[in-house]
Amino acid sequence: MPKQVLTRRRSLVAKLTVLAVIASLLAVAVPASAAIDTSASCPSTIPSSGFTDIGGYDATTQLAINCLVHYGITQGTSATTFSPTLSVSRWQMALFLTRQAVDHGLTLGDGSSQGFTDIGGFDAATQLAINQLAQLDITQGTSATTFEPNLVVSRWQMALFLTRLADAAGVTLPSGAPQGFLDIATLSVEAQLAINQAHQLGIADGFSATVYSPFTDTLRWQMALFLTRTLAVDGVLPTGLGFTIIPPAPDLVNDVITYDNNGVSATVDYTGGTSFTVDGVASSIGVFEANLSVGDKIAFTGTSFALTNVTVSSGLVNDVKIAGNTFDIVLSTGPTVNNDINYTTAGVVQWTVGGTQVTEITFESHLSNGDTIAITGPATGTVANPRVFGLTNGTATGTITAVDLPAANDFSIKTAAGATLGVNNLAVPAGDALVLTVDGSAVTQANFDLATTNGDTISYSRAAGIVTAALTDAAPAAVTAEAVDDYVLPNFNVVVGTAVVQLQTNDDVPGATAGAAWGEIVVNGISDTEANFIAALSPGDVITYRVADAATSTTSRLTLVDAAYSGTASAYDTVTDTLAVFSSGASGPQLEVVQFAVVDADLKLTLGTGGVLRYTVGGATATQAQFEAAVNFGFANAVGTVSVSKVGVDIVWNATTS
Repeated sequence: MPKQVLTRRRSLVAKLTVLAVIASLLAVAVPASAAIDTSASCPSTIPSSGFTDIGGYDATTQLAINCLVHYGITQGTSATTFSPTLSVSRWQMALFLTRQAVDHGLTLGDGSSQGFTDIGGFDAATQLAINQLAQLDITQGTSATTFEPNLVVSRWQMALFLTRLADAAGVTLPSGAPQGFLDIATLSVEAQLAINQAHQLGIADGFSATVYSPFTDTLRWQMALFLTRTLAVDGVLPTGLGFTIIPPAPDLVNDVITYDNNGVSATVDYTGGTSFTVDGVASSIGVFEANLSVGDKIAFTGTSFALTNVTVSSGLVNDVKIAGNTFDIVLSTGPTVNNDINYTTAGVVQWTVGGTQVTEITFESHLSNGDTIAITGPATGTVANPRVFGLTNGTATGTITAVDLPAANDFSIKTAAGATLGVNNLAVPAGDALVLTVDGSAVTQANFDLATTNGDTISYSRAAGIVTAALTDAAPAAVTAEAVDDYVLPNFNVVVGTAVVQLQTNDDVPGATAGAAWGEIVVNGISDTEANFIAALSPGDVITYRVADAATSTTSRLTLVDAAYSGTASAYDTVTDTLAVFSSGASGPQLEVVQFAVVDADLKLTLGTGGVLRYTVGGATATQAQFEAAVNFGFANAVGTVSVSKVGVDIVWNATTS
């Protein structure tokens, strides 16, 4: 059971081989056999740190950094920067570890001098942390009198620090049996043991199955992953967040609660609990059970369970399925916590609209996206204590993000707060009235459809059987995307953030004929043909797409800016001409495996008619052998980049080393 901390707050065989080497770039990858689940210690509900320099990292790394801020382990290098690529120094590590030690429930010493004579130039807080770290026996310094605070923490030192911290926190350390690393034999027996234990715990892996690279510096973004995994090893939970109870309703017979564990459904068995509180008040298990309901939060520490009742009066109706008598709601503070709630079969129920009790039919005639719902009473209502669905009519207002999905007259709305509201539809139920306006003037549904495109703003509501939609028409917003993912014109995919979006010639134009011509095509700033667009298109290019909008006489426009696909030279195999590239794209760092001497299916690169493969090193023409030598040098010395682009009908690979 996790512990709750109540103080401040973790090709073929050749291609597979290359992938293993690439993964080592992260220096913190965890094999499946040793993976540590950090979702309890660092749930997705951890608030953003506000750092503006971590956006290029994957979601797991960003969450780890945000998690350290929430726990109070780091404050960043400024209010808005974390400086993820800087190396971690020993004095910084002392601050991180002592702060985290408190989160593990450890009591720090008084910080009296431990004999280090080289820390006097640091502020009082840093000196205190260094001395307290020594008192915890997590460090012994570099000698009896020196700590060498400005030295960078290497990977072997990090392994020692974190296994000692885990041990001090009461974690049973694994055996430390050899994990296959062949480059740690020159280290002390204790350091070798720590490296093997860190691997077994799932805190850190090597650069490959046989290489740990113990003398490599630990970077700040890697440190964030190391530390949050150490929190998870000890089962530390953040204060103030808890876990959200999700459907199904708590199983009171078997004492089981289903909760949202970082987006994954998990269960906890509270049988045998010795301490229960409800909203901070000590209670019996019976009172605890009586208050359990979907949407509430629960935190558990060993055999102690703390329940926080959450009133979902601010729950926003997110998606309505009248045919199935269900809807989804989201809390004002975060993700959907109630999915497909059936307002007719949840035991004995009552319905209210604006505080007045109504029939089910009247309730349904008012229900639409943008309303708020308060659900009170037990999960399964009784005659004496019914479950009440209280609806307050609201209006879904925001920007249209998708049109005619999945059927005609469908659209989605993105609110100012960022929530995307399910599917809204103008095909109103029989007996309902429809009121439509565009720019303040009443229009027919046909003209409303014609005016509706992505980027328009809209307000949409349904109350007492009247569906009202008011559209403010605007020229469609352009969609900009990096990293072309796949293309077979007239349809092709691009990556926008983390989502793959398919574009097509008649995209978002209601009533348009499939396969209709593009309104305008621009390649590198010049109007061009579709054939030339196809010839120029390659991964890494930047696409801007604007849909057509008849109401504003806006034609569709497809714009291409040629750009190279580039990343760090990670590994290569000269036998199969297989190259690994660690890249940063629109959705963050990505690993790619490509073959640089052949047409490659992964990157969708194809030679044009009469085209050839060309190689350059630092922009200068080179042979394939010279290119390979440069890649090898870059990988061996952890410097340099590799890029590929389509130049005319040729494919050009370039290696740059520094």
